[in-house]
Amino acid sequence: MNGDTRLLDPVRDWDHAKGPAYARLVMAEYGDYECPDCGRLFDLLRGVQGELGSRLRLVYRHYPMSRVNQRAQMAPEAAGAQGQFWEMHDLLFQNQQALKREDLLGYVKRLGLDVDRVERELKEETYAAR
Repeated sequence: MNGDTRLLDPVRDWDHAKGPAYARLVMAEYGDYECPDCGRLFDLLRGVQGELGSRLRLVYRHYPMSRVNQRAQMAPEAAGAQGQFWEMHDLLFQNQQALKREDLLGYVKRLGLDVDRVERELKEETYAAR
């Protein structure tokens, strides 16, 4: 039995999911990179993932509590378009106090992503609907 069937909103192809589709446990997190409680949950979930391994599938869905810094929500999407959603996701939670445009572009460089592309996608709000 797949744990997805118990979610009110099942995991879909476009969701960001970490862990095998066959995992017995599925956890969907609705988070905001600027939320201190979400930051504490991030630390907790890393430990849980380490303990449960392939028995857990973690799904992350954006749930911004404010429209002030939409770039922080879109940066992982832009990174994801280049195959590094989770890496950017982790950097943003590890650096919650540094989410300005310059900080985000620094993370893009650190991950070796196409900076011009990400900068353009953030400016054009390519991933705002996500």
